[in-house]
Amino acid sequence: MSFRRVMLVKELIRKLGYVNINSLKKWLNLSSTNDARKLIYKLTRIDKDIEPVYTVTFEKEGPLASFSVEEVEESRLHEVMRQKMKNGWKLKSKYLTGAKLRGFTLMII
Repeated sequence: MSFRRVMLVKELIRKLGYVNINSLKKWLNLSSTNDARKLIYKLTRIDKDIEPVYTVTFEKEGPLASFSVEEVEESRLHEVMRQKMKNGWKLKSKYLTGAKLRGFTLMII
C-alpha cells in the first residue's frame, strides 16, 4: 500500500466526511476489500482526526430470534456494546465498514 494512496484516502474523507470500504475499493481500483481495510487501518494510525466505523450485529435469543445491526464509530463502540449486552443482547459480529472524520455525524437511512 503506497503512502500516496493513504494520503488520497485522507483527502477523500476530509472532503466527504465519510467513506465506506466498498467505495474505496471501486474508486482506487483495489483488488479486494481487505486492501481497503488495510488502507483505513494505516490511515487511522497516522491521523487521529479520522476514526474507523464498525458494523456491529447483536442477537437476542428467545422463541423468535431478534437481530440488531448498528453502524458505530470507534469512539462509541465499547459504550454501545456494553449497553446492548446489559440489555440481554449477545454480540454476533463486528467488522470494519468505513472511516469518518471525527465530529462528523453519521446519518444512516
